[in-house]
Amino acid sequence: MCPSLLNEENRSNWKVRMKFFVQAFDYGAWKLISKGPLEVIHMLLCAMGKEVFNKVSSCGSVKEIWDKLEEIYEDKKEEKEIKKTCEKESSSSGKQIKYEQ
Repeated sequence: MCPSLLNEENRSNWKVRMKFFVQAFDYGAWKLISKGPLEVIHMLLCAMGKEVFNKVSSCGSVKEIWDKLEEIYEDKKEEKEIKKTCEKESSSSGKQIKYEQ
């Protein structure tokens, strides 16, 4: 069974599934993920949709790909959490603040 393709909405779910997929396929590959062997790069790229692939295609190693994915998707998650906190605070103070992305 293969993990689902990575897209804009499923980053955190994909990350966990991909980790276990790589470990089950070749645990040694997971240990070497920061060194960037071609087999591991291939596993990651095969699990990405076109829009995600385009964002990481310039990366030269597995570590760079993984870090880029973290950069792209983790920031959005934190940004959404901050936005929710700010909106809760503004609604409790009676002022309506709308945040645009």
